[in-house]
Amino acid sequence: MSTTLAATPAKLSDGTWGARVSALGLKIGTKVTITTRAGKTWDAQIDRIVSEKDGVTTVATRKLSTASTYTPAPRYTPSTHSNTCDECGRGGATRTAYDSSGLEGRVCNGCARESSHTLSFA
Repeated sequence: MSTTLAATPAKLSDGTWGARVSALGLKIGTKVTITTRAGKTWDAQIDRIVSEKDGVTTVATRKLSTASTYTPAPRYTPSTHSNTCDECGRGGATRTAYDSSGLEGRVCNGCARESSHTLSFA
């Protein structure tokens, strides 16, 4: 069973970002979970040992793929949707409409007069 070590972000001397890990004798390929002061976290893998000093190892890392944690985009909510018409692309979308396949979209007054058979939000 492999364990993931805790780490914090660190700016490396070459200008790239890596991590500081409170451990010595780390190996390339070891997985770490990097956590910022703001609480953002991501998983990474050690690519290179930069330095070891006073019980802390500074490492170059690469972010691990997050493809397995995909979450679809949230459905429309008024607070996050622009006022661009989903049909014609102009501003002023104030109405909700449904196209012939049942997809919901925001439309302007002009497009709201269109039949649902002519609308397409796909």
